[in-house]
Formats: sequence, C-alpha cells, structure tokens
Amino acid sequence: MAFEMFYDPEYHGWLTNAEIRDLWEDCPDDDDLLDMLNDSAIKQCEAYAPVLKPTTTDDGITYFPSVPQNYRLAQLAQVKDLYNSSRANPSGDFGTGEFTITPFPMTWRVQALLRPKRGRPLVA
Repeated sequence: MAFEMFYDPEYHGWLTNAEIRDLWEDCPDDDDLLDMLNDSAIKQCEAYAPVLKPTTTDDGITYFPSVPQNYRLAQLAQVKDLYNSSRANPSGDFGTGEFTITPFPMTWRVQALLRPKRGRPLVA
C-alpha cells in the first residue's frame, strides 16, 4: 500500500514562501503567484520523488519523515524553473541570440536531486 504525503509545508519541512524569499534574491513580489508556484513545485516534487514512508514504533506511534534537504533544494529549483518558464516567449525560449534558453517542466537537475543515481559495482 503506497503512502501519500500529507500536504502541510510547515509540518513536513517543505520550504515556506518566507524561506524561498530568503534563498532567492529575484523572487517575485506577488504573494499569490509565489503561493501558486510553490504549491505546484511541491506537488511535482512529491509526484516524482521516491515516497517517504512513515515508521511506526512498537507502541503504535506513527512518525512521519521530514522532507530531506535534497527534496527542499529540488523544490526551490522547481519554483525558479516554473517562474522562468512562465516568463518565456510563445516559442518556449527566452533570451536572445546565442544565449537562448528553453525551459522544461522538470529539469534533469531537479530530477537528480529527487532521485539521485546510485553507483553500482561492476562485476566481471
């Protein structure tokens, strides 16, 4: 049975809007926009990341895991990526000339933070 994270950024350790503002110098000033970006980023990260399973003690007390730092960093990167992609021109690119950037829904760096590749020994 899969466990679904309860959505409560304050309790489970996802970055709050205030923390995002502290970490991101060019954060948008509009609170409603930041709420929407943050909510979307959390949901996307939860959907892509491996499930964090709760643990239950012998006494029957269930502890829910806090969000790991790499998930929080992925959340911040996804908020930035969502914001930047919303500012792109209709072709999907922003910038001009040789410095054009095409934004993607979830970049490889965000995916790597949520699902890091593990080295496997090579047996010959």
